[in-house]
Amino acid sequence: MPTAPTYYVRCSYFLSLAVDENGQPCQHMVKAATEAAVMSQISQHVQKSHKQDPKNLQNTIKFCIRKAGTKTYGTRAPGGHH
Repeated sequence: MPTAPTYYVRCSYFLSLAVDENGQPCQHMVKAATEAAVMSQISQHVQKSHKQDPKNLQNTIKFCIRKAGTKTYGTRAPGGHH
């Protein structure tokens, strides 16, 4: 039986100037079984930790949500792997 996909998003994907409590770029990641669950959890993080209204970021967040296991390989030019 196939496993359910995992969706994820990292805070720094859509909030490039967001920093964590140590002043470093925020690397908070949310993983969930559905895109809706990811949206809900990351919205809570954005509101609580970065004092941003997640409603203003909804389209940007949706664009940044990724599905695990779907990365395209072989897109670098020959010799591009170091």
